[in-house]
This record gives sequence, structure tokens and C-alpha cells, in this order.
Amino acid sequence: MNKEDRVTGRLDSTRIAEINLEQALLDFEVANARVLDLTQRLTELNAELLNTRQQLESVRLSSSQAQTELAVATEENRQIKSSLAYRGLRFMGDARARMKR
Repeated sequence: MNKEDRVTGRLDSTRIAEINLEQALLDFEVANARVLDLTQRLTELNAELLNTRQQLESVRLSSSQAQTELAVATEENRQIKSSLAYRGLRFMGDARARMKR
């Protein structure tokens, strides 16, 4: 190997190292852009999750209130139907309907 070959080989090694460095920098930029994109998407999805959880809690609260109101109305209905006045009116209404036939 003569002096010229050694110099040429050295230049080739230097150029290969430069190319490798350039590629590494490009790979880093792509990876960094992906990290930024994923971070943005994660932030957006986290905000959406929090909003959905708040909506779910609101629906649960409304459902609980509706169940309570239904239980109260059911109890009131049971009390009305078991009252003497209701049973008397019901009996009179049934008797009237039978008389019309």
C-alpha cells in the first residue's frame, strides 16, 4: 500500500464517518419529531379522557337522581293505591263500568 492509497483510504474513512454522522442526525430529527407528535397526541387524548370522565360522572349523578325520584314516586303511588279513598273510588269506577255494559 503506497502513500497515495493510504491518503485515499483515510479520506474515504473520513467521508464515511461524515455520512454516518449526517444519517445519525437525520435519524435523531425524525425520532424527535415522532416524540413531539406522540406527546401532542397523548396530551390531546388525556384531555379527552378527562372530559369523558366528567361527562360520565355527570350521567351517573343524573341517573342516581332519577333513580331516587323514581323510588319516591313508586312509594307515593303504592301509598295512594293502598289508601281507602283510592280503593273506594276504584270500586265505584269499576261498578259504574259494569253497569254501563
